[in-house]
Amino acid sequence: MKITISLWNRAFAFIRMVPMACMECCSLLGITHASEPPSELALWYDKPAAKWLEALPVGNGRLGCMVFGGVESERLQLNEVSVWSGSPQDSDNPDALAALPEIRQLLFDGKYDQAKEVSAKKLICKGVGTRGAASANDPFGCFQTLGDLTLKFDARGGANNYRRTLDLETAIATVSYRAGDATFKREVFSSAPDQVLVVRLTCDKSGRIGFSAGLTRPERFATAAEGSDGLVMRGQLNDGLNGTNGMRYIARVKAVAEGGTVKTEGNNLRLAGANSVTLFLTAGTDYKLNPPYRGNPHEKVTADQLAAVAAKPYDELRKAHVADYQKLFRRTSLDLGGHEARKLPTDQRLARMARDKTPDPDMEALFSSLDVTWRFQVPAPATCSPVCRGYGPRQSRPRGAASIRWISTCR
Repeated sequence: MKITISLWNRAFAFIRMVPMACMECCSLLGITHASEPPSELALWYDKPAAKWLEALPVGNGRLGCMVFGGVESERLQLNEVSVWSGSPQDSDNPDALAALPEIRQLLFDGKYDQAKEVSAKKLICKGVGTRGAASANDPFGCFQTLGDLTLKFDARGGANNYRRTLDLETAIATVSYRAGDATFKREVFSSAPDQVLVVRLTCDKSGRIGFSAGLTRPERFATAAEGSDGLVMRGQLNDGLNGTNGMRYIARVKAVAEGGTVKTEGNNLRLAGANSVTLFLTAGTDYKLNPPYRGNPHEKVTADQLAAVAAKPYDELRKAHVADYQKLFRRTSLDLGGHEARKLPTDQRLARMARDKTPDPDMEALFSSLDVTWRFQVPAPATCSPVCRGYGPRQSRPRGAASIRWISTCR
């Protein structure tokens, strides 16, 4: 019973993911909805995300994004685990350990508010710390967004049979819809074996894929063309000391098209008349785990990663990603029945549970699968602390103390 309650508490947060008010927005945009249920273990929605908490997360333990799934434009909000402002410092508080037994006992006794209060007073670092999530420009710093990869599509107008899905069996986010006489599909995943974010765009009609792609972030960046088929975004974060020791970062994107044309226009990529397009994105920083915490050859590493994946067929990359993920995900499963509820979008099922107190055992099993993915998260060896595969923050000065590490496929 305790497990069920825990899962429900976590699942309840998803009610905010796609509010019912968004349905009116979709009507104005001319979007109609698909009705067939997707795969068994999937979060699915019949409209694009209107805000960050509604987007679908993918990631590989180091590199991730939030997929918004728009029809006229797509926003992929990017994060890389070591994009952190501030400077190296020792903020460890040796007195924090002494408070741990008290906090644990309060949790065991169900006194969660008291445990939170004691934690806020004693489980803290030395110095000013995060200052209530206002530390982006302090020496302590904070975790920051890598930026946005934005696609602005040529095709305009309404969309029919819209579907946005996060398949927990494959850790792939999918967007599909029909516009006119053509069906468009996008797949997004972050590969751990190849350390790359992959975006695949296809259409069942030849020559229909066209869009402009750009790389941006809220501050401290410069984007330029890299060859005729790529972009590179570089920058250095604030070190909090008005110095030059801030973290240096880089993000590279390369387009591989079947048919049509690919070219750069200023600091954007331009694709036209393609049958299909695959975008590859690699990213990293100069962070190293050990003192002096700088010196990782991020420029070379990301360039080598991009060259390696660009030479591989998409199906090979996808297969390697799914096999690597499923080695962990398929260690356990839970089936509580109630499969008939899968015909409804995830947000509608959660709203029904909250509003009408309607039991949905299959939803609890679905969130059990999500809970499992949280528990086997481990990043690449000897890099940073574990993080979810799909994660935030959404901006350069996040509201959370460090980040919003959202659910989805963890490693």
